[in-house]
Amino acid sequence: MIRELRAAGEVRPACGDDDLVMWLAQGMTGQARAWALGDAVVVACPWVSAELVAAHGRAALMVDDDNTAAIGVYERIGYRRVMAARAAG
Repeated sequence: MIRELRAAGEVRPACGDDDLVMWLAQGMTGQARAWALGDAVVVACPWVSAELVAAHGRAALMVDDDNTAAIGVYERIGYRRVMAARAAG
């Protein structure tokens, strides 16, 4: 079950103190939100998206197809799925 992390102090142990995740979680007192499912941690930070859209007219995220926790969060905050590329295999 996905659990919401309500403070940066909850994010730190969940993400193993990952620098990028913690950088995004710095806004937890504002608009940022975070969720954890098993070892996966997702931080949604609307101000990052807003700055990218303001500067470039759009924003995109990349996520593995099997990362259902991240996909669910991204879809809830308004992102939609688009096939960007397929890795040669």
